[in-house]
Amino acid sequence: MVMVPSNIRSVLLKFVDSVVPPGAQSVWLTGSRARGDARYDSDWDVVAFHPDAPSDPMRLFESNQISPDRLEGGLIELVIAHPR
Repeated sequence: MVMVPSNIRSVLLKFVDSVVPPGAQSVWLTGSRARGDARYDSDWDVVAFHPDAPSDPMRLFESNQISPDRLEGGLIELVIAHPR
């Protein structure tokens, strides 16, 4: 398990809060940052699970959002998924 420093976690969650409507059930960090094998410029892959998100897997990336700023070298890429 990779521990995310509190200052980084705060920035990630602030971006999530700016995009995801209230009611998200959980937020996960995925990809290379979660595995611990990221490079400095790797993006931050985040999934927010929300009950109002489409449940069709083919529509998953319709919600893709990318942060305007870099966080420790990488952009935040957010997808909102149904928690099914």
